[in-house]
Amino acid sequence: MVNDRNIISGKILNNFNFKFMRKLLITLFFFSFFNSFTIAQSNWFWQNPLPQGNILYSIHFVNSQTGWAVGLAGTVLKTTNGGSNWSLLSYPASYYLYSVRFTDSQTGWAVGTTGTILKTINGGTSWSTQSSPTSRTLHSVYFTDNQTGWAVGDSAKILKTTNGGTNWVLQSNPTGNNLYSVRFTDSQTGWTAGWSGTILKTTNGGTNWTSVPSGTTFYFYSVHFMDSQTGWVAGDSPFILKTTNAGANWRVDSTGTLNMIQSIQFTDAQTGWAAGSNGTMIKTTNGGLNWDSLATPTPYYISCLHFSDSQTGWAVGYSGNIFKTSNGGINWFTQSSGPLNLFLSVRFLNSQTGWTVGDKGAVLKTTNGGINWISQVSGTNRDLWSIYLVDNQTGWIAGSSGTILKTINGGINWTSQYFDTTRNLFSIHFFDSQTGWAVGDSTKILKTTNGGSNWNLQPNSSSSYFRSIRFVDSQTGWAVGSGGTILNTTNGGTNWNSQASGVTNQLRSVHFINSQTGWAAGDGGKILKTTNGGTNWVSQSISSSTYIRCIYTIDSQTGWIVGDNATLNGTILKTTNGGTNWILQTNPTTLSLMSIFFTDSLIGWTVGYYGSILKSINGGVVYITKISSVIPKQFYLNQNYPNPFNPVTKIKFDIAPLLRGVGEARSVFVSLKVFDITGREISTLVNEQLSPGTYEITFDGSKFSSGVYFYKLSSGIFTETKKLVLLK
Repeated sequence: MVNDRNIISGKILNNFNFKFMRKLLITLFFFSFFNSFTIAQSNWFWQNPLPQGNILYSIHFVNSQTGWAVGLAGTVLKTTNGGSNWSLLSYPASYYLYSVRFTDSQTGWAVGTTGTILKTINGGTSWSTQSSPTSRTLHSVYFTDNQTGWAVGDSAKILKTTNGGTNWVLQSNPTGNNLYSVRFTDSQTGWTAGWSGTILKTTNGGTNWTSVPSGTTFYFYSVHFMDSQTGWVAGDSPFILKTTNAGANWRVDSTGTLNMIQSIQFTDAQTGWAAGSNGTMIKTTNGGLNWDSLATPTPYYISCLHFSDSQTGWAVGYSGNIFKTSNGGINWFTQSSGPLNLFLSVRFLNSQTGWTVGDKGAVLKTTNGGINWISQVSGTNRDLWSIYLVDNQTGWIAGSSGTILKTINGGINWTSQYFDTTRNLFSIHFFDSQTGWAVGDSTKILKTTNGGSNWNLQPNSSSSYFRSIRFVDSQTGWAVGSGGTILNTTNGGTNWNSQASGVTNQLRSVHFINSQTGWAAGDGGKILKTTNGGTNWVSQSISSSTYIRCIYTIDSQTGWIVGDNATLNGTILKTTNGGTNWILQTNPTTLSLMSIFFTDSLIGWTVGYYGSILKSINGGVVYITKISSVIPKQFYLNQNYPNPFNPVTKIKFDIAPLLRGVGEARSVFVSLKVFDITGREISTLVNEQLSPGTYEITFDGSKFSSGVYFYKLSSGIFTETKKLVLLK
């Protein structure tokens, strides 16, 4: 497995308390609803896994064909053919959505972080935000008809609506514990369950909630009732509780597993299923008295299951996994696709041909720009950290235990060139088909001058280990690593000289565009730039909570960095002014990103956790919606709405022709930027030519702190600035 103190492995994540991880993760996602006037598609989109790779928390079907799944980053999926095809619907916002419920094929609700309640009346094509009386996370929603529903969440919040969500009212209850699941058997009788063995019951639609003793302090994550008398609760214990008298008494049934149960459902009084951590899937045919293990469809967390009848069911969880059974759970087959390896490096030769490599010997290749990724046999199960190609036939991979692999036929075969069980190699770089270098643990710098047939150690005076190496010609190169180490050579590595970085943080990536201009980046948000070959390095650092995994630039002005922050969120930042400003880019994943590569200013890929492969065909820029083509009489910047906001707000503006009556349809250059109270630019929302009309864009403040910000619209001689308030 990958051994890195700042990377949490999939295994550790999988065994982590899932509810804790839900609260720990914080996302940045930004989306503008698209209509017939939408300028372009999303700036970054999924290529693996498909249809997407975010964690799915909830799934619900209204019949055997039509269903929805929701999850991280506002993800909403829909199927109308039983899951044979899943469509990725519009992302409603940057919320985490933890529960979804539909009353018919058109009407449904989803709930999530910050008290979010979303409603659709067109099957999920579009969603509207409903006013919520709480900012606490909502974990579960349930409706008995199109008008009457409940939602529950953190801090014992119970919300009820009797008019389809137009109004939601808080209901008092006798607990202060978080509530994770709610279920009603009719408009009057319902239950909710949560932390510390909490079970609450109502017989009057929630006007009064009474505590039902459970006899345990375990956390309950799922409650299911067949009728007013018979129900089950399950959670982080090896037991499932059952009642046949409306909760007056509970029978304790062993699950036969020590794994957490996240979801439980019955289709009749005898037949039920439960699922949870480590791919746990169990079934009962006698009302829960006995639970039998089913062949697990995944080793990862299953967060929710749903059965439309005794034979047909679905399960969702980590990495966008979707599974279906048509024989009551005896067999499960996947409805999502793609490998789920941790990808550590990506490299392309052109816009069509590229590779990515990762843990457990994973190697994928595409020859059509990532539409299809084909697995190649590496011949090893070691973690592969870096790949470099000099042409479409010849390339090398470096990895753990001193692994170096080479191909001379485009990856059809990979042969071992070097093996040292005591050291890992983290980066490999070739200048041509013969000359290359690799770096890794224990101050190791290796060089070959014969295409890898022989690798020789190059002496250096550093006591650090190295994470990245880059050469601009056969003589001039840099290596960076632990303790802020930067080494430079001007003779092909015969001598390596230390350069003063001014930092002690680990540097994970280095990239130069010529012998003078380059960048190094790493832990603590450290970004260093030089314009004199490393004689001097100047800080361009960003947030100290960010771990930068990779930096890549295509010229002296344009570049990208990827990584994660203290809460493991995927992060992409772009500069268009040589690093003076690094602007957050929207992206559809909340998982750590490890490597990024662009073939030009528009086309690029980034890879990371759980098989994540994202592509951009527009440089990762933000896109806006043109809501009217009627030509305005003047430029105008509207006040953002809502304001104050948390965490997203919409900004509408009018673009007028520069000269009335002369080329009125001609595009003009427009800039819309956001600044903090000190005047520092924090986000560029628009920086392009726009034709006259009215536009709307959404600003997402998920990764910014509460406070006063300003947004400024500029075009020609027109400039207008307004204030917005982020209140978390």
